[in-house]
Amino acid sequence: PFDDTDDRFVHRDSWVNQDGQTFKPNNIYNMLQDTQGRVWICTDLGLAYFPGSTSFTESNEIIQPTVFDGNGENPLTTQLISAICEDSHEQLWIGTEGLGVYVLSSNADEIVAHYTTENSSMPSNSILSLACDASGVIYIGSSEGIACYDNQTLPSEDNTRRDNDEELDMGHMQQWRLHYSYRSPAEIALSPNRVYANSKGALLSLDLKTDELEYWTKSSGLTGSIVQHIAYDEATKQLIIGYQDGRVDLLADDGSIRQMPDISLS
Repeated sequence: PFDDTDDRFVHRDSWVNQDGQTFKPNNIYNMLQDTQGRVWICTDLGLAYFPGSTSFTESNEIIQPTVFDGNGENPLTTQLISAICEDSHEQLWIGTEGLGVYVLSSNADEIVAHYTTENSSMPSNSILSLACDASGVIYIGSSEGIACYDNQTLPSEDNTRRDNDEELDMGHMQQWRLHYSYRSPAEIALSPNRVYANSKGALLSLDLKTDELEYWTKSSGLTGSIVQHIAYDEATKQLIIGYQDGRVDLLADDGSIRQMPDISLS
């Protein structure tokens, strides 16, 4: 029979951190027990964990990681943290409400990477969920679709960095795969050879001769993440792509992509 005589129940909604300050979040969005036994909580006040050596029922101790980004700030204790997972190297992937994903070292004492729409194929910096499979692939659920990061994929010889921060590992585009929602196209543009569609911020095209469907993302050369508007210019034989952040790309019929850095939409 089920024995509940040794069960213990303790309700806590506030704790004391390593600096003696009260930590009392309004909401807890996610939890994880890592391989070191630490229990992490994602809250509206940032990230924190219960040490594996601490008994939750007997202690109100909690640790908020002391780490700093390139600006000398601690983003993990000042932002809403929405998701967390642990990868095969015991590093922690931290999802935020609007700053993308941070990767925390296994000792929780260093930010080793920071991924955003600027340096990855993630379609949005608003992260909803994170998961890691047995092969080490990280799945990132965002407000605009799912992106996958595979650390085993090697960069191509002509790969170049797209960030200016040499201190944090930003990965490379070949390590990313993007899975948008390609339903409900809001805009359609016609060229002599293709039909282009903007579906909830994602771009796809249908080859009129082969019926081949092609998906266009940062991994295939686009410079932006969320497509706002598309239009085909008959004079130049190019698709004009306007992004939510104001960037503009020109996609030629041969598939080549040219960014228009001098044009910014506000």
